Amino acid sequence: MSSLPGAGIHRTVVAAPLLEGEPEEDDFGLYSYLLYAARPTDTEVNVAIFAELLSHPLTSEVRQVPHAVLALTTIPQNMDPGNFVLPQWWIAHYDFDRSLTMLRTQAVTGPGPFIISNRGPLGSATLKHPKIAILDLSAANSKESATAWVRHYVHSAENPENWVAHGAELILLRIEQHANKVGQLIKLLPNGDKLIGG
Repeated sequence: MSSLPGAGIHRTVVAAPLLEGEPEEDDFGLYSYLLYAARPTDTEVNVAIFAELLSHPLTSEVRQVPHAVLALTTIPQNMDPGNFVLPQWWIAHYDFDRSLTMLRTQAVTGPGPFIISNRGPLGSATLKHPKIAILDLSAANSKESATAWVRHYVHSAENPENWVAHGAELILLRIEQHANKVGQLIKLLPNGDKLIGG
C-alpha cells in the first residue's frame, strides 16, 4: 500500500457501520457511504460488494492512525456488528430506511447501489450537499464486475498523489470522471490492477 511522502503512515480505506443515533467521527480525509435504493439481499453481486469493502480494516482496528489520512466507508446498519465482517450478516442487518433517507436527501436517483463520497459526514444531513461524488454500481452484474467497481473506488480514495497534491476534491472528481469506464470491459490482472477496454 502507498504511503504519504515523509509521513511513514500507510493510507487506507477503512470500513465502519453507520448506526442510528451514533454521531459520526470528525476529521476523516474522505467520507463515503454504501447506499441502496432497494433493500439488498444476499445475491452474488451484493455479497461481492460487501466482501470487498469489508476486506479493509474496520475503524476499531486503526484507532492510532490520524483520521485525516483515512478514507472512511460506512455501511448503514441496524445492529452493531462489532468486529464481525461476514458479508451476509451485514446485508441481513442493512439499515435500508436510513439508506433511502440519505439517497432522498442527496437527491440521488436510480436503481443503484451507490457509493457516495464527500469531504464531510452526510449520515445526519438534512440538506443536499452540492459537491458529493456518486459512484453508481448498477452496472455490476457479476461477482467479478462488482469487485472491480469497488476496487476502482478504493484505488481512487487511496491514491496518495491525489490527497497530497489536491486533497479530497480531486479524489471526488476522479471517481466521477472514471465511473463510466469501469464495468464496460474490465480484466483483473494478477497484481490486482485493472485493464480497462483491453
